[in-house]
Amino acid sequence: MSEFSLCNTCNKTDTCALTGAAAFALGISNAKVLVNGPIWCYFYAMRYLEQSIPDLNYCMYNSQPDNQAIVYGTESVILETLKNIKEQHENIDLLFIENSCSLSLIGDDIKGIVAKNFPTIPVVVMDSGGIKGGFAEGYVAAALKILENIEFDIENNYEKSVNLIGLTPFYFNGKADIEEIKRILNLCGYKINVTLGHESSIQSMKKLPNAALNIVLNIELGLSIAEYLNKKFKTPFVCAGMPYGINGTKRWISKIKGIIPCDESRFLEEANRTNNFILAKSNDLSCMWGRLWFDNILVSASNTIAVSMALALRSEWVDTDNLIVITQNEFDSFDYESDLIDKLLVFSKDNNKIADELEHFKDGLILASSNECAEVNKCKNVCFCHISYPIKDEIQLVDIPFCGLIGSKYMMQRLWNVYIRSKE
Repeated sequence: MSEFSLCNTCNKTDTCALTGAAAFALGISNAKVLVNGPIWCYFYAMRYLEQSIPDLNYCMYNSQPDNQAIVYGTESVILETLKNIKEQHENIDLLFIENSCSLSLIGDDIKGIVAKNFPTIPVVVMDSGGIKGGFAEGYVAAALKILENIEFDIENNYEKSVNLIGLTPFYFNGKADIEEIKRILNLCGYKINVTLGHESSIQSMKKLPNAALNIVLNIELGLSIAEYLNKKFKTPFVCAGMPYGINGTKRWISKIKGIIPCDESRFLEEANRTNNFILAKSNDLSCMWGRLWFDNILVSASNTIAVSMALALRSEWVDTDNLIVITQNEFDSFDYESDLIDKLLVFSKDNNKIADELEHFKDGLILASSNECAEVNKCKNVCFCHISYPIKDEIQLVDIPFCGLIGSKYMMQRLWNVYIRSKE
């Protein structure tokens, strides 16, 4: 048994709730985030989030309270920081202030402080930090808090209008995946009402009730939000998961079509054309390099991405004898074919088993972050393909999706290339 232990929050595989909360707020157009807490909490969150948005320092700020703030409160440092923010940004649609773990204990009336001194700034305040879970928990908490403070505009909905719930550009390759998901839905004739958490303005979020269906993608991020909207506005929702692979994307569309019918002819035409293209290329490579086979495959990422990608791997991308999936947390709201996964482990309860799997992993492929890859002996014929943050040994400058039809070509390209390099 390995003595190494993978820490889940603020270290190896997940971030704190403060980071997740900031991620949702930063997905709102013209929103600013103020972290009321130690500078190391701010830079920790910033280091993760800036991987997706490099100029994040124009949207995210830190009050930098000193030791005396524990006794005298944070009013003075908050007001000083807000003064600087106002000097840089004349109009702000939302100021999201979140307290770190320690500052949550002080009990400052932050909303009252802001309202008294900067009455024109719309502000939402919440407590968050590592003591309240990881990225997903913080993301959901911030989303619900902000939605509770919105005055919605309820109009007649368009029958093929949908909201995308549970998407974030702060997952690895998230922005490219969002654009491909929207493109596919448009091919089928659906109108995107709001993409919650990605370039959605406060004004557009007011129109959330006007969609005919809420599509939940990353279930750990979107399910609680969809349940809230269903309770408040009776909007139906579907837990669709992430559409990886061509057949996987077809099944994904079928889940949505089962609730709101559509004309999928254009989508199917492109899907068949893409499938034939991939098949021709793969057959050509198979003649020289053999079948695309890995003895063992290990997939580690956030819940929905890990399971959805594993299903695409097993059902259409590669052949393997043993498929291991590692998720961040337990979840039972995702309908998937469990017989396609040989072993499902969860960071929150299977820490030692996961460390042991990584220590003894050999003759196969790992799709994960750089951290999991670093724990594997490189001499054991192991290939790596990054699908989640952090990424420390690869650079990606071009946004190409992992999901959908374009993503199917890109993932097959990546998988074949790591396989061919392993044979050289």
